[in-house]
Amino acid sequence: MWTADNWTDYEVIDTGSGEKLERWGKYLLVRPDPQVIWESERKHPGWKKKNGHYHRSSRGGGEWEFFDLPQEWSIHYRELTFRLKPFSFKHTGLFPEQAVNWDWFSGKIRHAGIPGKVRQLQISPVVCPIIDVGYPVQKLSQLLHRFPSAPQISHQQTCQKQQRKATPFS
Repeated sequence: MWTADNWTDYEVIDTGSGEKLERWGKYLLVRPDPQVIWESERKHPGWKKKNGHYHRSSRGGGEWEFFDLPQEWSIHYRELTFRLKPFSFKHTGLFPEQAVNWDWFSGKIRHAGIPGKVRQLQISPVVCPIIDVGYPVQKLSQLLHRFPSAPQISHQQTCQKQQRKATPFS
């Protein structure tokens, strides 16, 4: 298992009682997590200084409560910049644990000698590498399938469908 431990703008600070306290850049969010089944004393000061808290509803779904949180903000991972915003279903538009896949794809693309600038598009929950100046997604997909250690993810159709909707992050 690979661990996404190269983040500077994201961290899970504390967990307990079905929730996690996370730092997304300079903002603290509290979000539910069904895998957090232990209790917590919540001693970290961030629990009281949070910028946003997503409350689950007993009927399903939930809603955000905001405390000095902008509608949108940016965080960085290595040379990538991501624009985040809280969605009505608890997400921010980014899955930080996928950073190991971004690193893997970036290395394969870089070592393959593909010309152009690599951009990352967030396509939930998969990140699709796209090359500026029209490098075809089909060729990129074929290139990645040549590597036996490639994750077994079908990017080709996902990327083609989402290219029209996705917003590139520089």
